[in-house]
Amino acid sequence: MREILPITDYQKLDEINGQRVIEKEKKQKEFIKLYYNKKHIQDCCEEIGISRGTYYVWMRDERFREVIEGINEGIIDGLEMRVITIANQDEKLDVALKATTAFLNAKAKNRGWGKELDSNVNINLVADLRSKVLQAAIIT
Repeated sequence: MREILPITDYQKLDEINGQRVIEKEKKQKEFIKLYYNKKHIQDCCEEIGISRGTYYVWMRDERFREVIEGINEGIIDGLEMRVITIANQDEKLDVALKATTAFLNAKAKNRGWGKELDSNVNINLVADLRSKVLQAAIIT
């Protein structure tokens, strides 16, 4: 048979749980600030004292996930604009486009990036991307 705790003990449990929620929300806000300032997930976790596993549990929370995904979308938007800017410059184009497309291939799969290509095709992809970006820049 289960022991029934006095009301004051239940109140203490509620207070403890409430403090945990406040602490979690505080750490999530700290994480978001660090991540927004372009820190890596692992660095953010270490700085606020949580494990990566905790971060992935937090990602199940719709509000937290939406903020993180919003930050990611902003990064991807910036990189896509960078591709357009780089496409208008000839010097350092190859290296800059390869680095940018590598990031987009890893992080922007939902936008059509991320096809697995061998290195020979990647060179063609960069050239093709440059022409497409230039066409898009001219059209808009």
